[in-house]
Amino acid sequence: TIWQQLLGVEQVGLNDNFFHLGGHSLMATRMMGKIREAFTVEIPLRVLFENPTILELSKEVAKASPSNLPGITPQPNGATLLPSFSQQRLWFIDYLEPGNTQYNMPAGLRLEGKLDVQKLEESISLIVQRHEVLRTVYQQIGQEITLKVIPEASFKIPIEDISRLSKKEQQKRITNAQEEENNTPFDLTKELMLRLKLLRTSEESHVLLFCMHHIASDGWSMGILVKEITEAYASLVSGRPMNLPRLQIQYTDYAHWQHNYLNGEVLSKYRSYWEKQLQE
Repeated sequence: TIWQQLLGVEQVGLNDNFFHLGGHSLMATRMMGKIREAFTVEIPLRVLFENPTILELSKEVAKASPSNLPGITPQPNGATLLPSFSQQRLWFIDYLEPGNTQYNMPAGLRLEGKLDVQKLEESISLIVQRHEVLRTVYQQIGQEITLKVIPEASFKIPIEDISRLSKKEQQKRITNAQEEENNTPFDLTKELMLRLKLLRTSEESHVLLFCMHHIASDGWSMGILVKEITEAYASLVSGRPMNLPRLQIQYTDYAHWQHNYLNGEVLSKYRSYWEKQLQE
């Protein structure tokens, strides 16, 4: 059932290979999380790569150790916000090389049909409000990185009309506009971690360009963002309630959990492993 849901296929054979069915590293990470949740066991990610069929993987699940991972819980209002370890790394890279754009994540959507730009802006504002990580800024005080969540964020999308250009010139302009967005650095100390630009190619055809910073997103998250913006826009246009589940936790809750878990004996275990590897 887990494989069917993640891979989007109706049937999975016991000997079908996860990666031959379209699985990739991001999906593999999600897969192991689902297995941990369903069977309450702890299995390293490498086990799936070494046992990529249900028949092989089920044997590993059967003999796996029970998971001792604590649950992630929401932090109380006013709690100190901590960056995750991956956010710390990305902050350090940005601090080391100001203006670096290698962790910008560009994407684009072609929108066909009549577009209500105001409703689109409202829907994006709703989703940014929904996900605190998109409106989190990062500042350094002494040796510590401090996080601040911007309370309110509303979007005005820049619009460029290229409808008078030829199809070839339009495509060239779209490509150039995406490159311009991708080559524009984010200011992690004060900007939202999402930028958009709308190109109008005709009365009922547009291209919406996204650019996000990796400190707030990844490839899997980009798909979730597009799905949720689509749902929010559809609900606003039709006047129906937005069909999105309430978020139980935010990314800062995960970061707090990560700092608490990777501590003491657990941290010592991982550190000892790498010290041994590096000595060799």
